[in-house]
Amino acid sequence: MSPAWTVELLKVRRSPVARTAFGAMAVIAAFFSVGAALLAARGTAEGSLAGAKVAAMVEGVGWSAVSGAFGQIVSVLWLLGTGVIAAWSCGREYSDRTLGQLLALPTPSSRIAAAKLGSVMLASSTAAVGAALLTLVGGVVAGMGLPGSGDLQTLGTGVLAGVAGAWLALPFAWVATVGRGYLPAVGALLGIVMVSQVVVLLGGGSWFPWAVPSLLVGAGGAEAAADVSGLGVALVVSVGAAAWASTVRTWSRLQLD
Repeated sequence: MSPAWTVELLKVRRSPVARTAFGAMAVIAAFFSVGAALLAARGTAEGSLAGAKVAAMVEGVGWSAVSGAFGQIVSVLWLLGTGVIAAWSCGREYSDRTLGQLLALPTPSSRIAAAKLGSVMLASSTAAVGAALLTLVGGVVAGMGLPGSGDLQTLGTGVLAGVAGAWLALPFAWVATVGRGYLPAVGALLGIVMVSQVVVLLGGGSWFPWAVPSLLVGAGGAEAAADVSGLGVALVVSVGAAAWASTVRTWSRLQLD
C-alpha cells in the first residue's frame, strides 16, 4: 500500500468526524429499517395511525418490509453522509491550513487526491455492509426470525444502493477542492438533494443520476423502478468516474496563493 493510501485511510479511521458519521449512518439505517417494519405491522394489525403511514412507505411484512426499507434509507443516507465526509476530506486541508504541507511532500498531489477518494469510498462501503449486519441482528432480536434468501438478496441490493450513493457523493469532493473549503460542497450537496426531489416529482428521476439508486430500490414504487433504464445506471457510473478524474486532475494542478 502506498504512503498516501496509508495516511488517508488512517485519517478516516481516526477522525471523530468520519467515525461518528459512518457509525451513525449504520445505526440509523438499521433502526429505521427494523422500526419501520414493526410500525407497519402494528398499523396493519391494530389500526395505528403512525403504523398506517409507515405501511404506505414499505411493501410486505416482516423481513420483506425490513429489507425494502433498508434499501430506501441507505440510498439517501449514504449520499448525504458520504457527501459530507468527501467534502470534509478535501476541504479540511484548506480550513486546517495543511494544504501547503501536503504539496511539499514528495508524493504527487494527484495520488493524494486518489487516496482521499478511495479511502472515503472504502469506509462508506464498509459502513453499508455494517448497516446490513446490524439490521439482520436487529430483526432477529425483534423476533422476526431468520430472513429468507430473497430477503438477504434485497438487503444486498440495499448495500449496493448505498455504494452507488457514496459513488455519487464524489463530485462534492471536487466542489470542496475548487471552493477551497467544505462549506461550498455541503451547500451543493443540499442543493442536489432538493433538486432530486423536484425532478422525481416531475417524472424525470429515471435519468437523473442522484435519484436512480433510490428508485431502483423501490422508493418510488415498482413502476418507477421499472422505468429506470440502462442509461440511468450508466449515468450513475459516469458521474462518479468523472468526479474522480476531475478531482485528481484539479489536485495535480493545485498551487498555494
